Amino acid sequence: MDRSLTQLDPLSFDKDSDSTIKILGLQSTVSDDNLDLEKRKIALLVSSVPRLSLWDNLLTKFSSLSKILRTCAYVLRFVSYVKDPKGFDKRSHVTLKELDRALLILVKESQKMSFAKELAELSKTTPNIRSLPKYIRKLTPFLDQDGILRVGGRLKNTPLSYDHKHPCLLPSDHRLTNLIIEYTHIKYLHPGLQTTQFLLSQRFWIPSSKRVIKKVLSSCLRCFKCNPSSCTPLMGDLPKFRVNKIKCFTKSECFPGADGVTRVVNVKTQKGILRRPVSKLCLLPNN
Repeated sequence: MDRSLTQLDPLSFDKDSDSTIKILGLQSTVSDDNLDLEKRKIALLVSSVPRLSLWDNLLTKFSSLSKILRTCAYVLRFVSYVKDPKGFDKRSHVTLKELDRALLILVKESQKMSFAKELAELSKTTPNIRSLPKYIRKLTPFLDQDGILRVGGRLKNTPLSYDHKHPCLLPSDHRLTNLIIEYTHIKYLHPGLQTTQFLLSQRFWIPSSKRVIKKVLSSCLRCFKCNPSSCTPLMGDLPKFRVNKIKCFTKSECFPGADGVTRVVNVKTQKGILRRPVSKLCLLPNN
């Protein structure tokens, strides 16, 4: 150990002294101009926006399902015109067939986002049904010719429509599902929970549908105004036969008819008050 270092006074060090640098065996790589600069940490923040498809942008931009369906129908009409301008049928109004096609495309896009693993498994030649979640496996799902996930069942031989026999599976936490529930609720003049659930089940199958429908209907302002909280009326006084002691087999209350003849009476027994017709009563002497 070099004792020359221990004998030096810290106050005697001079940054510009060559002897000090020589004794410590250091070489300065910092120029004198940068000695007085403040050192600061620089933090770089990068924000990224997820890229949404055309259909997802429509669902987030509009709040009305009818407007979204018409916009999608016009987009599909333009695509068909670009592919085949000669065979394009120029129409001014959107047809029901075009609206139905637009709705199926939106349903298919929502299924791709929420049921990606299930669609990938069912699209295989030999799908493993056991790998699907339990609540989906019980529905015996399958893919139709358009690639839409539908619910199976035992209604193949019924005269119902194809959508009624095999409804489309909708995710319970997707915006399209809420828009469809709201559209059905307004279209059929604000029905209740069970009626709305029945109307939706004719074409769509929503897991935990009761909870989802109840959440959407609770935000309906018109239903909230038409269903105010009812006031509980004040109860009347209790009758005499309920607050006074009466012997058993004693007539406690009579129910005369329109002609003034009593045909039904209440009789107090050991087990309580029973209502009996007069034809089954025996007249006892009242002492």
